Amino acid sequence: MKNVFTIFKKELIRFFTDKRIVFALFFPGILLFVIYNVLGGVMKDLMAGEDIEPGTQYQVYY
Repeated sequence: MKNVFTIFKKELIRFFTDKRIVFALFFPGILLFVIYNVLGGVMKDLMAGEDIEPGTQYQVYY
């Protein structure tokens, strides 16, 4: 059992000291966060100008 923990410890050290692996792990999540924030801000700005004026009435014909 001691050997398992030794191997696990070495693998974790190797994992977190390799910059490419850490970059590949966190970059997609950060990129999605940034893209969704930008798109959300753009959509919010686009939809802000489409407010319905008070007193506007719509009729639906069957």
